[in-house]
Amino acid sequence: MDFPLMYASVKHNISNHLTKRLLSVFMLALMLASLVSTALASTGEDAYVNEDEINVRSGPGTQYDTVKYSGSGIMLYRGQYVRIIDTQRGADGADWHQIVFLYAGYTKMGFMRSDFITGIGDDSAYRAYLNKQGFPQSYQPYLRALYAASGGKWTFVADKTGLNWADALEIESTLGMSLIHGSYSTALRSTAPGAYNSQTGVWREYEPGWYAASGKTVAYYLDPRSYLTSGACMAFQVLSGDGAAATSEQVAMVLKDCKWATSQIINEFVRAGAEANVSAIYLAVKARGEIGTGATKNASGYTLKKEDGGGTYYNFFNIGAYGGDNPNYNGILYARDEGWDTSYKALLGGAQFIARSYIARGQDTQYLQRFNLTSTNTYSHQYATDITYAYQGGRGTYWSYVDNGLLDMSLVLSVPILEGMPGVTKLPTGGQEEEYIPTSGPDAPTVTPDFLAATGKPYLKWKAVDGAAEYQVYRAGTRNGTYKLLGTTTKLNYTDTTASTGYTYFYRIKAVSRVKTAANSVYSNAVGAISHCARPMVTPDFLASTGKPYLKWKAVSGAAEYQVYRAGTRNGTYKLLGTTTKLNYTDTTASTGYTYFYRIKAVSRVKTAANSVYSNAVGAISHCAKPVVEITTSGGKPKLTWSAVSGAAGYQVYRATSSGGTYTKIADTTAKTYTDQTAKAGTTYYYKVKAVSRVKTMANSAYSAVKSIQAK
Repeated sequence: MDFPLMYASVKHNISNHLTKRLLSVFMLALMLASLVSTALASTGEDAYVNEDEINVRSGPGTQYDTVKYSGSGIMLYRGQYVRIIDTQRGADGADWHQIVFLYAGYTKMGFMRSDFITGIGDDSAYRAYLNKQGFPQSYQPYLRALYAASGGKWTFVADKTGLNWADALEIESTLGMSLIHGSYSTALRSTAPGAYNSQTGVWREYEPGWYAASGKTVAYYLDPRSYLTSGACMAFQVLSGDGAAATSEQVAMVLKDCKWATSQIINEFVRAGAEANVSAIYLAVKARGEIGTGATKNASGYTLKKEDGGGTYYNFFNIGAYGGDNPNYNGILYARDEGWDTSYKALLGGAQFIARSYIARGQDTQYLQRFNLTSTNTYSHQYATDITYAYQGGRGTYWSYVDNGLLDMSLVLSVPILEGMPGVTKLPTGGQEEEYIPTSGPDAPTVTPDFLAATGKPYLKWKAVDGAAEYQVYRAGTRNGTYKLLGTTTKLNYTDTTASTGYTYFYRIKAVSRVKTAANSVYSNAVGAISHCARPMVTPDFLASTGKPYLKWKAVSGAAEYQVYRAGTRNGTYKLLGTTTKLNYTDTTASTGYTYFYRIKAVSRVKTAANSVYSNAVGAISHCAKPVVEITTSGGKPKLTWSAVSGAAGYQVYRATSSGGTYTKIADTTAKTYTDQTAKAGTTYYYKVKAVSRVKTMANSAYSAVKSIQAK
């Protein structure tokens, strides 16, 4: 232990972490690891935990026990990368995601309520950024999860050390260079000769209560990927330059429960950080970790004994506080020697000590202060021999941010990369740790989205999956939303009859194994489908009064209006003729005698993309208008007259002796008048007239209204 500050820092960290947040040092050391494995990376949906301290259950509900690691229940933290492989409805009525994740390097599987998990979604742009930075694929899922959890406010940059993993591990595993505290499991200690006496079963203490860490323990804490779960990544926060910017308000939030943190001292933290080019927030977190939150003379002024020269001095970081019966007093003697007789001098001097000794040398993250992978004094000039120092420091910083509402800050985190890294590093345990091994099951279906023209409802189809007995259909309102079971089918298609017209839904299909549930496929990729307006069912006709084509249809749910298209032939080019909010349309522009073809489209009140398809084409003839007939007598004989009808080549006159009787055609004429010379006096006759199209018989008009008169 070469650096005086280290010993005091380690001792204080141990005492604090044994009591703080109701978590033992042991459990803190067993926080989440983030390493890619084949089981974790191959199936399911990328997602992250969106809250802190969430239990992982062995089944879909709180009635199930927690999933265990080394005999203790597992909790996951905000930003933890997971993969969703299934969703089940719990007895509480909530959806529970079945997730696969890594914990201390071990692949685990369990259940978490769906509202505590958020899908990462399409982040191809951020993936491109990570590739450009040079991050290995084994880093990327965890960086993507943390970035998404931060709302894009945490910037991760690659620190390409150029160092070989095997070399770094060999050096850091040198006996006495990496120590583990006695409060941790003995499984983390080295059993190498010199560290452990196999004859007596006694471990060597390198410092009181400190033992050599095993090579596997060193590997776990040396591996940067072990920190890429939730708050442990704060060990990579850049403590200088742009990463050092902080405000008095932010520092005040970190120190809000510290009785010694006056407004003057808070402002002095900001001034000292700016002058020393060290993050004032980091200094504040470090100070509260060193001297606690209660009233302390280290912050308010410690008066030395007369024999030591008297005077009042300050020491916020316990620099020099090591050795003897009263290490803290030794720290005040160190402050005297440095001339720290005001709070600001002590803050600035402490900040400069940290900056001068580490940050200015390129060790500007807590990780690099513990593992010096820089080009200056590589593997030496390390702040602590405590192998967990950077991990605990990162977690401590994170919790300070959580407790004080600072997680929305923009941060820069520099993550080291070594060459030749292993696929995974695992924290040793005292026994055989149970791990999740995926069961081979059906492939995920490949789904094609569509909609049914007749109803407009989303329609999904897929090919048969070998080994599947049926298929489960899940739906969400957004691509990365919560998918809920919509239905189950043995068919290779599914129609969502419950979808509301005009809205887009997202679907995922799961093949259900005919053997056992554990062998079900993972979800298919999410596909989107719009619930369209139904295709209108159109009935063609014509208006007797004008002869013009007349179309009618029933109301379509979700439609705001209807578009009418017309063509000259059934398979011709249809052009928009008009738009109406009614359920009928008259083509007033149609030329008499000709047949036209029409298609109607329902227009969604929500969005154009949800409009219906065209209706089936229907044909309608533009007829001659119905003649308007007047009747009188001429010389006692019935005389009919009418106006010329457009498109008519002539007219047909029909007669009956009763209104509802049989009408017989009695004349064809091109004139606009007709006198019935065959009528007998005293008899009442009934007449109607039809206009005859000059184009085709089918375009003849309807009969005129019946007219009657008595012959004289």
